[in-house]
Amino acid sequence: MIQRVLTAQKEKKHTLFTSFIFILYLFIATECTVTSALLPDILRHYALNMSAVGFLTAVQSAGQLAAALIGIIFSERFDKIKASITILFLFSASVIGISCMPGYSVLLILFFIRGAGLSLSTIFFNALISDMYPDRRSVYLNFLHIFYGIGSSLGPMIPAFLLERNFSWNYVYTLIGGACLAASALYSVTSSGIHNCQPPSNSSVSQKSSSGKAARIPLNGQLMLLGVIMFCYNGHQVALNNWFTTYLTQVFSASGTISSLALTGYWTAVLAGRFVYSVLFSKYDERKYILVTCLASGVFMLAGTYSDHMALIIAAVILGGVITGSVYPLLFSLSCDLFPSMSAYVNSLTSACGQMGGLIFTWLLGIMAEYVSFVAAMRIIITALLCIPLFMWILLRMHKPLSSN
Repeated sequence: MIQRVLTAQKEKKHTLFTSFIFILYLFIATECTVTSALLPDILRHYALNMSAVGFLTAVQSAGQLAAALIGIIFSERFDKIKASITILFLFSASVIGISCMPGYSVLLILFFIRGAGLSLSTIFFNALISDMYPDRRSVYLNFLHIFYGIGSSLGPMIPAFLLERNFSWNYVYTLIGGACLAASALYSVTSSGIHNCQPPSNSSVSQKSSSGKAARIPLNGQLMLLGVIMFCYNGHQVALNNWFTTYLTQVFSASGTISSLALTGYWTAVLAGRFVYSVLFSKYDERKYILVTCLASGVFMLAGTYSDHMALIIAAVILGGVITGSVYPLLFSLSCDLFPSMSAYVNSLTSACGQMGGLIFTWLLGIMAEYVSFVAAMRIIITALLCIPLFMWILLRMHKPLSSN
């Protein structure tokens, strides 16, 4: 009887703790897409040119990349809960700091911290959910990323709603930063009763063997190719997320409401695409699925940029979101299939490649928009998507199956 009560209490604590992880991940996703929708306002407030705005978002991507590289080395050496609490408070403080409209140099530092917070919170949230629910890991991780998708869809709607009611752009950061700070405090309180968040001992490997195998992983040709694909895909998606609203306002003179709704439509489509894949296509070869969907999405988006109608390019981007919505998690899955006993390392390495792509393509798009044209800049990131089928075809042509290791 006593054992049942203790078990029930433990389950309640885990459920409450898990709920705050989901809520915080939703807030973090919301804040990231809010920034994309507010880029035109930040541009005007700081009197920045396009390349300077591109550098600002590239600094955020640099923070994400640096955090991913740090995660490769240190993610298993610290208490995950304590580390995640520290990261969440730093992330919340950086968002509130942006709301104070500091000088451009300080703004760059805050954007770097935001990027690092996003990357590390993803690493530790995934790890905590995996450790707490080893028997239902895929179910709970899927829920976690669905909440991220919901937050990404809601993000662009918040500034559209508030700016139309004459609130300043920085008030949006005050609101979301305060919400993140409050949720982080509650997360910290609920974490006090959580103790058993370590994976089973039989699933671990010795530090010596792990280090030796990790050193050999980057030399694997298939994993390196998957890293290049992640570089292209995440570079495409991050640049699209950061610049699509500005593209619509600059090229088509779209209102803030329309451009924000368009970005919301894209992220809603990405979320829908993950559901579609799990229901209809989960039994198909992931590599062939990525090849076909990236090719189709790239063709649709490229055709949209040759149209003079804003509705067509928005429709093409939303359709592309549905088609390629599951590509990001599938690339991580393929990496884990290569080295199932080293999933933390291969995920971190693949993530680092993706963050590098986000950094380079975001900055490149800003430079292209300033010195060539916004249309040419959009075609650059669509070209990155169209490169993926070629690399995936090469991967399919390799002799050894992905699970051979």
